[in-house]
Amino acid sequence: MKKDLILIIGMIIGFISTGKAQSSNKETDKFFETQIKEAHDMFADKNDSWSVVSRLANGFDIFSKEHFADSLHRPKNTGLGTFWGDAVLLKLNRVKLIELAAANINPQNADNYLYHVVVNDSIELVHWTKPDIFRSNKYISYAYLGKYDCLGKIIKLEIYDIKNYRHKTTVVINGGYMKAPDIKFVILNYNNKYLFLPEKQEYIPNSKHVYFRDHSWNKSPIRFRWSDSLNHIAITMKNTVENDIYYLYLKKTINGKADTTFITNTWNLDYYSADPIAQINSSYFNKPGDYELIIKPQEPGIFKHQNDRIAARIPFTVLPALNTIYNIPIKTFVLTIFIILTIGAYIFIVYRSGHQRKLAKEAQNKQIATLQLQAVRSQLNPHFIFNSLAGIQNLMNKNAVEDANRYLTRFARVTRNVLDDGQKGLTTIEREAVLLNDYLQMEQLRFSFKFNINISDVDPQIEIPTMLLQPFAENAVKHGVSALKNMGQITIDIIKRDNDIVLSVKDNGKGFSDSKTAGMGIKICEERMRILNSFYKNIIILLHKKSDSSGTLITVELNNWLK
Repeated sequence: MKKDLILIIGMIIGFISTGKAQSSNKETDKFFETQIKEAHDMFADKNDSWSVVSRLANGFDIFSKEHFADSLHRPKNTGLGTFWGDAVLLKLNRVKLIELAAANINPQNADNYLYHVVVNDSIELVHWTKPDIFRSNKYISYAYLGKYDCLGKIIKLEIYDIKNYRHKTTVVINGGYMKAPDIKFVILNYNNKYLFLPEKQEYIPNSKHVYFRDHSWNKSPIRFRWSDSLNHIAITMKNTVENDIYYLYLKKTINGKADTTFITNTWNLDYYSADPIAQINSSYFNKPGDYELIIKPQEPGIFKHQNDRIAARIPFTVLPALNTIYNIPIKTFVLTIFIILTIGAYIFIVYRSGHQRKLAKEAQNKQIATLQLQAVRSQLNPHFIFNSLAGIQNLMNKNAVEDANRYLTRFARVTRNVLDDGQKGLTTIEREAVLLNDYLQMEQLRFSFKFNINISDVDPQIEIPTMLLQPFAENAVKHGVSALKNMGQITIDIIKRDNDIVLSVKDNGKGFSDSKTAGMGIKICEERMRILNSFYKNIIILLHKKSDSSGTLITVELNNWLK
């Protein structure tokens, strides 16, 4: 079937190539009779059978003989003959070797002909030479032109009559040759002008022509913004023997969904370029997303052969147009809002639950600390009252009735203030100073010492922990100045230092030892400050004690108290 088809094509080619109409029906009949007989003679011998490839009237005829790579699995469709410009193109399917012969060329006229053979349009296998090998079968003699490996290659035969150049032919044999496409340019066309659009360029000058070239897209994808003026993308490829085997596809990925579309395998040649051009209309990429141009060689017809490995890939990204208003489907919009609200509600519930647990824990810890402070403060009251009663008893034993009465009056006032402030966590600096003044005046009746209370550069209405200095003042009286009488001196200072409040109690007594004579009041105050430090997060309360033979200095620092 293949031989008959090629024979008919060859006869038609021979008829057209005469270049002139036959002068009469008789001459036409004679011409066809000669052609048919010659074709029959070339393939009639079963031991030396040939297939017609190209025929020329009043000249030579080209025949071929194919040898398959796998003789046991010979393909159903072995070849296809077509026109290729002024030549004949013979596509072969899995043919390993091909033999070529020329009928009507013999030893008597061989000097009139020259031929050469080129592989892959680059290497000359046979230089221009005269046919010098001749063979015969049962019916005809012919010039043998050689046997060539054609699998995956392009073999081109050119032969002509040196006395009549019109008697020439070119046969191109494609044995599955597929060359990687060489893409030279990628061009953006705006309003019929080729233009490169940088990502951040807002104004497009219509007169500017700039190309993507030198395979720059392999380094980074082409990026441009969508515009209504964008007409198409043009791809320029280096010319090949068969441009139409290179198929152009467009792969697009939008919102995570990928799709590949066949565009064309038509590569156009124009007058100003020797390289073919394919175009892809902007309607194929009019949505923002990631795209990829794929150019790959393939024979999709009877051969069903393609080569993805050598495909050219050109990635590009279409960015949204400036001032784009997105049209989101209502279902997508509702679903997105629902997901956002659900996630937001979940985060809010988790955060609120954790925050409530945290607040409950803090409240519990605060309540525990408050109870502990109240317990510690409750220890101060009996301690103060016990010491005061001991003082009254001492005056009574001395028969100092008048001093005892004044002492008792002061004691009543101090006791009332102590009991009033005992339920409060904080008191003003002014009220604390009044309490200290009343207490020291009361003890002054017994021991005749001197004292000063100084408040410097601090607002007296600022609140501090209740009875913070009274135990230290009491300790200064009992263990410091009691034995010095009118030589004793107690100085209390309350000052501001940046964001801190510093309180100090100083006496000129003989000092004391922490382990023996510091007194119960000091120990209660130390425990109270430990609890206060756990109660306040960003505030640190420090206690400093310095005691020697020249006196005792107690300093309490309320760090960051004024923040």
